[in-house]
Amino acid sequence: MLLDYINFDVNPLQGGVLRTVFAWGTFLPGMAVGARRLHDLGKSAWYLLIPFIPIAGPIWFIVLMATDGQAGENYYGIDPKGKSTGYANAEDGILDNSLLA
Repeated sequence: MLLDYINFDVNPLQGGVLRTVFAWGTFLPGMAVGARRLHDLGKSAWYLLIPFIPIAGPIWFIVLMATDGQAGENYYGIDPKGKSTGYANAEDGILDNSLLA
């Protein structure tokens, strides 16, 4: 876009206005998603700092994000992929089918 090439001196790395707005707008949600994913693995959100380890850090972090989460409940909560998620579902007999009609 043309607006992205206008120089407002927003980003000293010559990123442009739209790139800067996008980066600031996705930073916190990205951190929240990363923390939730690490909690699914049973790890602390401090593991978000792993990519800052030179060379091996980013590779280790990608492998960590690609692994399957812990089965069952852990310190950070219930397993979102497990059978008993704590939500009403038909398997537990909690869902009333008359509400669906």
